Amino acid sequence: MKWDTLDLRELGQPSCGACGGTGARLTKTGEAGPCECSLRGIFRACYKRFRECSSRERGISQVSYKETPIGKSHRGSWSRKEEEYIADFEMVSRRNLDEWHYKMFRYHYLMGADWRLCSRKLAIPKGYFFHAIYRIEQRLGRVFYELQPYALYPPHDYFALRLPGPIQPTRVSLNQRPKPPAFQSRKPGLRPAAAAERLSA
Repeated sequence: MKWDTLDLRELGQPSCGACGGTGARLTKTGEAGPCECSLRGIFRACYKRFRECSSRERGISQVSYKETPIGKSHRGSWSRKEEEYIADFEMVSRRNLDEWHYKMFRYHYLMGADWRLCSRKLAIPKGYFFHAIYRIEQRLGRVFYELQPYALYPPHDYFALRLPGPIQPTRVSLNQRPKPPAFQSRKPGLRPAAAAERLSA
């Protein structure tokens, strides 16, 4: 998958010694690929939106209507985008992490446990905890960006209105004649050549 260098530049960390803040690094094939800092930025942006959706009360969540312009019926469907984003965030993370890393993901990101509680629960030192967190963020950041057909990053594109299927062309009647342009009145005056002749005389 081809990565957008502009997105990577926005996600890159200025203090990163690997990319120098550009967010991109050259791969073995010579193409621009994401740096580890930009992958972590993708995950943190999705996780921020996940926390916003999960902390909101379910009674005030918005319901959106999505029209499907296929056929003559133009049927649509109602959906709750916030609940769908929460479910996709959790399910995609579970499918792309092994059992141990998903346990760490569930303790730290879903339950909100800090490094002390996670280290005591999983019997690991502090340094190993943060290395595992970086691996989780890098792995899921790449998955969230490359997810098809609807990626989780950027979150505002996930919540945007989508119209699946081909777009119906607009029908134009051939019997309708185009309206003539509005008449613009011009004040009478001399042409530049005539004005020059009068001044020379």
